[in-house]
Amino acid sequence: MSEAPKVVSLRGGEILPPGEPKPNVVKFCEELLERAKSGELAGLYAVLHHSDEAHSYQIVGPIGYATIGAAEVLKAVMVRDVAGG
Repeated sequence: MSEAPKVVSLRGGEILPPGEPKPNVVKFCEELLERAKSGELAGLYAVLHHSDEAHSYQIVGPIGYATIGAAEVLKAVMVRDVAGG
C-alpha cells in the first residue's frame, strides 16, 4: 500500500491537516521556553495563528519604545513575505 501524497503550498512547504502539530512551531516554542527558563527573556509579545484560521495576540512583560520598534520591523517582514518579496 502506498503512502498518501503530501500536500504542499505554492511556496513549497508541506501543508498539514488543521489541528495537526506543526514541528517547526513546536521547536520554536520549546526554544523560547528554554530561553525563558534561563532568565534570558523578560517579555514575550506574540501573534498567534490558530488551526481554525483565527488570530489572537498575547503580551507578557514590559513594553517600551524598543519593543514597538521590533514589532514594526516584524510587521515589515511579514508584509514583505505576504506580498511575495
